[in-house]
Amino acid sequence: DQYSAFALIRELGTDTVTALRMLDAATGRWRTAHVSDGEIVGDDFTIPGLAVLLIETSSARADWTPGG
Repeated sequence: DQYSAFALIRELGTDTVTALRMLDAATGRWRTAHVSDGEIVGDDFTIPGLAVLLIETSSARADWTPGG
C-alpha cells in the first residue's frame, strides 16, 4: 500500500499539521505539502518505508502511530 503526504496530514489532522516535507534522496530536494485555510495543498507525494520527514505541527500528538 502507498502512503501519501495528504493521507498523513489527514491522519494527524488539518487543524494540527502546518506543513509536511520529505527529502527526495534522488534529487536532493524537499517535497512539500501544507495546510492553508484548512485545505491541504502542494505535492501529494508517496512516502516510502524509509524517508526523512519534517512534520510541522501546532501541537504534539503523543498517541499517534504512522498508518495506524
